[in-house]
Amino acid sequence: MNRLAPDELEDAGVTASDQPIPCRPRALTRVELKRKDVYAFLSPKLSREVWLTGALSFAVSLQLEFDTETTAYCERPRQLELRDGVIEIAFWTRRSSGEECLWLLIPTIESEPAAGGKRRYRREDHALEAAERAHVRLRFIFETELISAGTSLSVWFGLLPYVQTAHVLDNYAAIEARVREHFHYLKASTFSQVEAALQEFNPHDVRSTICRAIHEGWLRIDSSHPLHVHTVLEPGARNAD
Repeated sequence: MNRLAPDELEDAGVTASDQPIPCRPRALTRVELKRKDVYAFLSPKLSREVWLTGALSFAVSLQLEFDTETTAYCERPRQLELRDGVIEIAFWTRRSSGEECLWLLIPTIESEPAAGGKRRYRREDHALEAAERAHVRLRFIFETELISAGTSLSVWFGLLPYVQTAHVLDNYAAIEARVREHFHYLKASTFSQVEAALQEFNPHDVRSTICRAIHEGWLRIDSSHPLHVHTVLEPGARNAD
């Protein structure tokens, strides 16, 4: 995965949000770095490195990174004091609507079956009570939901290095203009078709630009299907931006 410096993304004009983020991620301890399964990547959305422990947290970060309605997020933003102990919040998020929320990641072992084939956090009542005392909005992300989203997560993981590359391309603006022009006339096209239409550019640079367009929401794909050169691209909700 590309390891681009944060200042390179900042120079490219990348910002997490027009509003300041009200929290900072808790730094991982030496013990966590040595003993836990650690994931790190440079977030184009946040313009900084994101450090996580565990595959589940990494999976959630990919969802947040490519959710165009999520304008900012922060890992390990705070703790909540429950009646029977303290829990660490997995993520804070802000959506384009301005809604802010805290997310608690629930492994299957910490949940139980609920109505409608869903899962329920075993300490849900205590957690929601603590959130109410702290005047914060709390939601739950279950491991089973992430497993069900496996194909989409694989797609986002495949796109991420290209998005990172696009932010430091010297000729990004020129390629972006040509890609936008292409979709002005054709409302659907595949990766390979766009690359063929823009033969004057390096195909890897074109693909990186397309992936950044997906990340920013002015192109979209169906992430429920595996990613390949024949994946269909269409104008996204932010196409007019």
